[in-house]
Amino acid sequence: MTPPPLTAPVRFDRTKLQHPDREVLQFVAKRKPSRHAHSESRTALRHAIGIAFPVMPVDDEGQATGEEFLAVVSDISTGGIALVHSCSIEGEFFIVELEMKGFGPLQLLVEITRREPVLRFFMIAGRFVGRVDEAKTDAGA
Repeated sequence: MTPPPLTAPVRFDRTKLQHPDREVLQFVAKRKPSRHAHSESRTALRHAIGIAFPVMPVDDEGQATGEEFLAVVSDISTGGIALVHSCSIEGEFFIVELEMKGFGPLQLLVEITRREPVLRFFMIAGRFVGRVDEAKTDAGA
């Protein structure tokens, strides 16, 4: 699938985002990395995280398809990310904003490759397809 055109970063308002349910945080903290059919094809080492980051579902034109929310990132690699949330994400893409000490916010476009129910939650995984702040417009090309 062709990634959507993105022209500007999403302005997440963290003060308005509801924090993830404590049960989601506890589930991710106790979770051991699972072995999926995809495991054999992985080329990048995954790292457990367990921190909530803002997420915005977007369609194939880069338009928001739902409200932004905080999801708990269970693991991340240079190639992709897996997160846990109380409900699934519709559509094929989402933007996640990662912010880590020593770095400013980094917004990445993710193409969803897997979504599955796990207990009362949903595991949503995908591959990184680009940085939002590096998106080029036709006018700037």
